[in-house]
Amino acid sequence: MKKFITLISLTAILIISILVLSSGCGGNKLPGVEEIINETTGNEGKTDSKTGDENATAEEIVEVNYDNAEYGAEYTIHMTQYIPSGKETMVKATVKNTSDFIWNVGGPNPVRLGYHLDEVTPGSPQFDGAGRGILPHNIKPGESVDIFIPMSTPDVPGYYNVNFDMVIEGILWFSSKGAPTHTRVRVYFGP
Repeated sequence: MKKFITLISLTAILIISILVLSSGCGGNKLPGVEEIINETTGNEGKTDSKTGDENATAEEIVEVNYDNAEYGAEYTIHMTQYIPSGKETMVKATVKNTSDFIWNVGGPNPVRLGYHLDEVTPGSPQFDGAGRGILPHNIKPGESVDIFIPMSTPDVPGYYNVNFDMVIEGILWFSSKGAPTHTRVRVYFGP
């Protein structure tokens, strides 16, 4: 009797294995799952230059000598003239790398998009925004990219100039080296 149950169990396992293999569901992959994952993560066609992994997400960090670098960026900012005060909003910026070096997305000093607010209405404080726009990948000189930056608005209503500026975290703001910022004049933060 024990041999008969073992034979039936082995037969069932064999039949299930044949059905799984013939349906194209071999291994750990289900049909279409890899395509959905790549579409969701944006990893389709990316290759890690060190490992050859076609779906790598890590970017190679490029060494840059910032002492002799030329800093620059061109900005197109997509935001309204009125934003409620005391809130967080997401601002889209299209930024072109006009520097002479690659902007690294990772590493100890990544390049990010930041902003400062300057008062226009007397009594409105100056406000350095903590939000940073993260690059989607390393940006080569001459390349443009869309960046989304979370903007926390001041609690004090009033008119502000919004100055967008690229920053190498822990090192410097591009404007400190003479690169122009993008100023969106007279944005009203209010109730």
